[in-house]
Amino acid sequence: MKRWLGRWLLGVGVLHVAYGLVRYRPGFAAILDHGFWNALPGHPDRELAFWFVMSGWGMLFGGGLLHRLEAAESRLPRWVGWTLLIPAVLGIALEPATGFWALLPPAIGALQRARVHQAGAAA
Repeated sequence: MKRWLGRWLLGVGVLHVAYGLVRYRPGFAAILDHGFWNALPGHPDRELAFWFVMSGWGMLFGGGLLHRLEAAESRLPRWVGWTLLIPAVLGIALEPATGFWALLPPAIGALQRARVHQAGAAA
């Protein structure tokens, strides 16, 4: 099987972090101007900037782990696909013009791969 799930998620993570650093630059500038320590509470613009970029780091982490699982040709647990699919569906339903669409391909791919492994183990 082609190994693309982890790379896809890594790519989404890189784009998320890069976009966040550019898009929310004023929020990050305000964090630095404040002196960094305790710079988020009471400032929704700063909180949004921080958590947007941190979620990208989470995708990088997950993508790296998924890439390692694929490289080791390990059996992919179904929960990996569900963990990607549930927030994708919720995010798309709440805001259709969103980047959550980028989670659908690896979510579906992970669920299909888990099903193939499960079917192969049963045979």
